[in-house]
Amino acid sequence: MNSKSFPLYNGWLKKLWADKQDGDVWNSPPSQWKTFYRNFMSEIMAKRYRQQNERHKEALAVGAAEFIMYGGKSSEYSSMAADFLHHQSSSKDVENLYAYINSKTKTAFAEFIVANNSLKLSEVIDFAGTAYLRDNNFTQAIEWFAKSLAASANIIEKNPFIELLYDREERLTTDKTTTSKLAFAKEMLRLQSLAKTDKANAEDYLYKMALGFYNTTYYGYAWELVEYYRSGSDGYYIPKDATPFKKIITVVSLPMIILKWLWMPLLKMSLKQNACL
Repeated sequence: MNSKSFPLYNGWLKKLWADKQDGDVWNSPPSQWKTFYRNFMSEIMAKRYRQQNERHKEALAVGAAEFIMYGGKSSEYSSMAADFLHHQSSSKDVENLYAYINSKTKTAFAEFIVANNSLKLSEVIDFAGTAYLRDNNFTQAIEWFAKSLAASANIIEKNPFIELLYDREERLTTDKTTTSKLAFAKEMLRLQSLAKTDKANAEDYLYKMALGFYNTTYYGYAWELVEYYRSGSDGYYIPKDATPFKKIITVVSLPMIILKWLWMPLLKMSLKQNACL
């Protein structure tokens, strides 16, 4: 929808928005107008944006649909718009979303959909940093987390550099380490730099980085650094529509457990040899 067509809908959208029959979504439905507005955003606008490969606008359409159904309040359950952002958007998509939200030259429709949306800027910033963590682009991740104190203050109560023989989801009782997404990105960038400048100890830096990469896969021990939710009951199943990030998983079987036990000293030896080249 462009700026020229928006005036035709301006009064209509505001009329739908002004409807005070909120309902509670489950037992008492909202008015037919709010239901129509939700469907217009989620079934027409969102799908059109998907066809146009504009994922950032699709996320906002989903957020607008969610926002009106809860009367501008936060849902008691997980946010559909945030879930869409986390599971169906890339670092490039969220960059576009941030630029769209902060644009000083928005159309009237863009102003309306951004102002009346369940997606908040702090969520967008946090996911931008997280998306770059998934891409292993630590410089960009640090830049994004630095934009918001809220985005960088979330504490993760796990050690992302721990050595484990068996993969596990829950925190070990012996693990007293705390970190954050920002702290992890800074440490990985530090190790990356040291591996280049301190050749004598490069294998130690690279080995620690390898542990960080391994533990922050979708099924890794410190998965909270790169994901917002993961099922504890799906084993190591890879969905048909899995993103590249989710396809990078750790496969556990008896042979793999044995291999992993042997892999750690062998990796150190290999890294030491390569560092000397």
